[in-house]
Amino acid sequence: MLEEFDIVIHDYDESMADGVAQMWNTWDELWPGSFTQGNPYTAERVKKQYGTLNALAILIAMDKESKKPIGSCTLFAHWRDKEAAYVGTLGVSPEALGKKVGKKLLLESIQRALEKGYTRVDLNTWAGNMKAVPLYKKIGMMWNPEIGGVHMEDYVPGILKHPLCSPFFGPLIGNDDWYNTHVREPIQAPDVYEHKGLAVFPYEFANNGNSLSVIVDRVGRGITAIDRTLEDNRIRFEARVNSHQVLCGMPFTYILEVENSSDSVIDASVRLVGFRGLHFDAADNEKQQIKPGDTFTWDVPFHLDSTAELFRDGVKG
Repeated sequence: MLEEFDIVIHDYDESMADGVAQMWNTWDELWPGSFTQGNPYTAERVKKQYGTLNALAILIAMDKESKKPIGSCTLFAHWRDKEAAYVGTLGVSPEALGKKVGKKLLLESIQRALEKGYTRVDLNTWAGNMKAVPLYKKIGMMWNPEIGGVHMEDYVPGILKHPLCSPFFGPLIGNDDWYNTHVREPIQAPDVYEHKGLAVFPYEFANNGNSLSVIVDRVGRGITAIDRTLEDNRIRFEARVNSHQVLCGMPFTYILEVENSSDSVIDASVRLVGFRGLHFDAADNEKQQIKPGDTFTWDVPFHLDSTAELFRDGVKG
């Protein structure tokens, strides 16, 4: 039994339209309520549908042996978050199910998002598609429990490009080899995690004795902590607020921690940059030399006024 198709992923062009139409017409048995809605696709219909898309990428997986499309995936700029992209329609032919075609399309989508400067890729699927959840989670997708349905968010692009994380990945950044360093138990349930009282998404990577732990703030939709060990030199950076329940006019604290377990001095220069309605109630810049074995902690009080934008589901906090 064939365990994996030998494929090549192309950007769509109109010469593929007939093959894509034939592929989509096989999806009815896999799609809730059918994919074609009783109206079989033709090459012209595919050309019209794809011709009107304002997509970052339209990816077609071609079987090298048959030269036929066996999977497709669209990638778009997020409609609410300029730092994010999202996967539109992802599917494979019935004969390609379980043959890693969907995985390769998703990995290529992550790579395209990374190359275009995005830090996150979102994906939505229907509640009955639980068999695909382990795949989504292995490529870095986190199931957000606060959003209806099965809404998943992948922060791998931002992790790969972060200057404190990129030394861990080295040459793995430019291709999907990072996937083999990702350590995860892909449970079929929403990802509910807390770190110091904050809702978070944790990531773990390991490679040849080196390790990288990254914590993403689920509300802020950004990296809040990095713990990196390279060749037995460990450093930890953490930047967080003391609570997600931030109310206008009330005092809160921004906390920065740097733990230096390496054998070199860290010269830290920090300047905090706020947004409309955010006011720091102490100095917003600091310089420190952090010696091996030392930990630097900086607490900065702040408050919000009524001009600050309110938090909304689905929007970067």
